[in-house]
Amino acid sequence: MVQLIYLSTFIFSFLTLSSADDAAVMAKLLASFSTAPSGWSNSTDYCNWTNVVCDRGRVTEIELIAQSLSGTLPSDLGTLTRLEILSLQENSFSGPMPSFANHTSLRYLYLDNNNFSSIPSGFFQGLTNLQVLYLSENHNIAPWTIPTELTQATSLLRFYASDTNIFGSLPDFFGSFPNLTDLGLAYNNLSGTLPQSFGGSRIRKLRLERQKNGLSGTIDVLSSMTQLSQVWLFENEFIGPIPDLSNCTSLFDLQLSDNQFTGLIPDSLMSIATLRNVSLDNNERIGKL
Repeated sequence: MVQLIYLSTFIFSFLTLSSADDAAVMAKLLASFSTAPSGWSNSTDYCNWTNVVCDRGRVTEIELIAQSLSGTLPSDLGTLTRLEILSLQENSFSGPMPSFANHTSLRYLYLDNNNFSSIPSGFFQGLTNLQVLYLSENHNIAPWTIPTELTQATSLLRFYASDTNIFGSLPDFFGSFPNLTDLGLAYNNLSGTLPQSFGGSRIRKLRLERQKNGLSGTIDVLSSMTQLSQVWLFENEFIGPIPDLSNCTSLFDLQLSDNQFTGLIPDSLMSIATLRNVSLDNNERIGKL
């Protein structure tokens, strides 16, 4: 009986301390805003704030989409260890992104369409349950490369980081994500060729258009990306013939304009029953659709 009482007291104390930690972080978050969001006030419990969801005093969801908010987010926002969904897109937040390294509860993270200045070291580490990551349209971010730590996000479904000043080559690990369906890295400074690990992946939507340095080489690997439905590769430096994409039986949108493709347009392209939108303008190709 004494042991049971001790255990119950320990659990209660742990939950109380954890809730107090969340309260401190939420107070910092509120203080970081230049103007408080509607329904947020230090005079009320943070679990009752508008668009905040809690479970037994622990914050699990924060949703502040397109509310004209600005300020620098607290660096310890990632210590909300039960947080599963964070939606802060379409605001004007600045300064470094907060780190969520080793945050195993986080599943959905939306930080796109803001004015963040940098991505902290270790940002992608240990996000083992992350499914959706949107960082796009943060064009003031300091130049960065996609780190190998991203491979720890083995549950990743969608990754968008367009217009975020990524440079270097595409890492050869995106094919290792068992469930990745959407990859959007357009409007960056990527260079080099398409990685062979794309082949056999489950990627459906591939957005790599308008790289300032220009992706190059052939696009032959697309032939083995049989789940593709949308491919935007326009305004790059790709060369060679357009490959046989007849195995991409769900492909409906293919944008390959403004590259350096040559040769005949394959007859197999016209055999794809789902294909509705095609752009091959401004290439050195031979043949007509």
